[in-house]
Amino acid sequence: MKNANELVAVMRMGQANAYYHLKPVVMSGIVDHLHIVRPLPPEIPGVISGSTYHEVKGKTIVTRLAKVFLKTLSLGMRREVKGFISFYAFPYGLIACLAGMLTRKPVHIGFVGDDWYGHSLAWYGPVLNAIFRRAALITVTGPKMKDEMVERHFPSHRIHHLPHAIDLDRYLDTPPKDRRYDCIYVGDLIPRKRVHDIIAAIHEVKKVKSDLRLLIVGDGPLRSGLESQAESLGLDGTITFAGFQSDPSKFFCDSKIVVIASYREGFPFTLVEGMAAGAVPVSTPVGTIPDIVIHGETGLLFPVGDVSGLAGCILKLLTDEALFGSLRSEVLVKRSEYGFERVAGLWAEWIGRNFYHWTGREGMDY
Repeated sequence: MKNANELVAVMRMGQANAYYHLKPVVMSGIVDHLHIVRPLPPEIPGVISGSTYHEVKGKTIVTRLAKVFLKTLSLGMRREVKGFISFYAFPYGLIACLAGMLTRKPVHIGFVGDDWYGHSLAWYGPVLNAIFRRAALITVTGPKMKDEMVERHFPSHRIHHLPHAIDLDRYLDTPPKDRRYDCIYVGDLIPRKRVHDIIAAIHEVKKVKSDLRLLIVGDGPLRSGLESQAESLGLDGTITFAGFQSDPSKFFCDSKIVVIASYREGFPFTLVEGMAAGAVPVSTPVGTIPDIVIHGETGLLFPVGDVSGLAGCILKLLTDEALFGSLRSEVLVKRSEYGFERVAGLWAEWIGRNFYHWTGREGMDY
């Protein structure tokens, strides 16, 4: 295709996140074809038409990343490829930047949270940021992260808030009275998620609400310990461990409250999924979560490690129908912001302005 506008996406995310981040790019109508370079197979919730997967394998992380870079660079050297899209700034954004420098083509870096708070703000962050701030397009999870970037001399006019896109048709608005679970947690069972705080809070709430039900969807190294904690607190019939689920949408639609107790997050995708399904969020105010969960308006917030505070939030929502109804109404209003069509429109604007009009005179200083 003589005047084709193709892009190369380089990333490693969970299968669902990869799908939801990339599908709107192709839906934008401004990209003829998307090459997706990943070290994981394309086992995702749906098919992304107009794309080609390039799975890259390696026995070690070093060889795998080297192969990812070489594949990204070889694709980027094609005349019809106009630029690179990446998610998770380190190492995949860095790979995209290096390929962009060598091919003199524009680069997008999508910060998802952990990369900013875990890498760019680390002691070695200034070295990474010196490269990242030259990208043609930078997307973030909310205004808070953008403000923090501007303070570190990132160009404000090239930073945009990218909403987490989801297929809204998968998230049915089931009436609360028909939902089997009072609370749901979806995510890895790892230390920073502090799922043990959620279980301890459920134990407190059950003293008042004996028919309480919590669903935990996910797996990880702490699962056996968390199951033992639940058993020791007499919560066998209260808490259900569902394990890893490739498509948790049906579980969100069957829960009234989505709970996050992490001590570090960027902006968790599960929060968007829960809200899209009409579940009211109860969360710690970490990362950019406060950009969307406004205490008393679109959810409730509690301090990290405050088990009693978490228990109080859950109990308040389950006993105060007026409060729950008010918050849930606001949550459903926000729902439309996450549809594929809206996010595809944003990509059309950004790619057209930041990529196809690229001159090389700003951004990446080659």
